[in-house]
Amino acid sequence: AMASTQVRFQQAMDEAQKEIPQSDALVYQQGNKLVFRLKRVNFRSGTAVIPEFSKLLISKVDSIIKKLDAEKVVVQGHTDSVGSEQVNQRLSTERALAVANYLYTLKGGYKIQYAGFGESHPISSNETEAGRATNRRVDLVVSVKQ
Repeated sequence: AMASTQVRFQQAMDEAQKEIPQSDALVYQQGNKLVFRLKRVNFRSGTAVIPEFSKLLISKVDSIIKKLDAEKVVVQGHTDSVGSEQVNQRLSTERALAVANYLYTLKGGYKIQYAGFGESHPISSNETEAGRATNRRVDLVVSVKQ
C-alpha cells in the first residue's frame, strides 16, 4: 500500500510540475501527505475573496488531487505579519474557509477541513515585501486512502 501511495504521489508531483508554474504553486511530500503550496492565490489585502484568476489555479490542483484518490484535504491559511495578530488569525481562517468552500463546489469526493494559522508559520522574512508576499499563502495538505 505504501509503494502504491508513493507512486501516486510521484505521478501527482510530475503532473503538477507540467501543469502549474512553480511561481504559482509548489508540490512536495511531507511524511505520508502531499502538500500543494499555493503561492499565487493573491487575496487583496484584508479580504478573503478568491480572485477569479486564482480559481483556475485551485481548479488545476483539484483535478490533480482527484486522481490521487484523496481521503481528506486540509486547507491551511497563512498571512504575513502586517496588522494585529488577532486580525491576521481571523483573516487566515476566512481565507482558508473561502478556498475550502471553492474546493467543495468542485465536488472532489474527498473530505475538506480548514484551519487558519495567521502569522504564526512564516516561511520567509516579513521584513521585505517579497517575504511578506511569500508568507501570504494557502497550503492544501492531502491525505490519501491507504
